[in-house]
Amino acid sequence: MPKYLIECCTGFWAVNNKFVVEANDELEAEMMAYAHWMEILEPSATCKGEISEESIEENYYCEIT
Repeated sequence: MPKYLIECCTGFWAVNNKFVVEANDELEAEMMAYAHWMEILEPSATCKGEISEESIEENYYCEIT
């Protein structure tokens, strides 16, 4: 069975990885790598508490409005 090199990206700078996948074809390889990639990323959002305007400015946090 052939092996394929798959590059998985998030769209964020330096948040990507390459995997070697053994599959029947390119589509199957991409699907397998994508499933694995989603397990690794496990997106989440956790509130860390209230923050002051001063702290926002000091740390250059991006604000969602």
